[in-house]
Amino acid sequence: MDSQRHSPIIGRFAANVTRVWDRCGAAAAACTCAVPASFLVHGNCHRHRLLLCYTTSPIHLTRRCASCSREGYMANICIIYGSSTGNTRDVAQKLQSLWGSNEADLFEVTEIDTDIFERYNRFIFAVSTWGAGDLQDDWELFFPRLDEVDFGSKRVAVMALGDQQHYPDAFADCVALLVDKVSERGATVVGATLPEGYSYNSSRAEREGRLLGLLLDEDNQADLTDKRLRAWVVSLRKQFR
Repeated sequence: MDSQRHSPIIGRFAANVTRVWDRCGAAAAACTCAVPASFLVHGNCHRHRLLLCYTTSPIHLTRRCASCSREGYMANICIIYGSSTGNTRDVAQKLQSLWGSNEADLFEVTEIDTDIFERYNRFIFAVSTWGAGDLQDDWELFFPRLDEVDFGSKRVAVMALGDQQHYPDAFADCVALLVDKVSERGATVVGATLPEGYSYNSSRAEREGRLLGLLLDEDNQADLTDKRLRAWVVSLRKQFR
């Protein structure tokens, strides 16, 4: 069964596909990452009720059917991340799964151009901090391109990874770089959080007693990441309206 190739099926599930769905469809529907199987079933598209079958393994699952693609349908939120070690990528994928891939598309900053900012109105930038508050390398390269973008009708939130133990005087400073830039270009910045639960001396990401975005510390507080992400998404759902 795993080696068979199937075309997309419209309407009610065919019997052979139903058997595969019973076996692995629940995992596929609940996860936007690769499922460890050579035959993967795409979850139902919420607009067209399509079931797509794939034989490629591993595969990054998305919830976008062929009809949606032809119609130019896209999610409401665009998550853009840059990652050198994989930590920010992993957190960005968790963030997307909390929204649901019908609501949020995920892109690496190395694979986008500025035209992406014409296709969405809600953005989340995910970045990691390097050195004394510097942007991650890929974000550093893309940063000047933000001057080409009119963010006048956009809402932007920023999430950053940092290390408050080794860089207590510059914890996640890079958040301020992105927030200031998109603000300068007209964006409405959302996603501010409270600094409770952190231990650092100073951070450019903190202003007037609030953090400019979500700060995560995978080195020292990884056990708090999921809780912080969930709370942030709840807050952003209101602010992104």
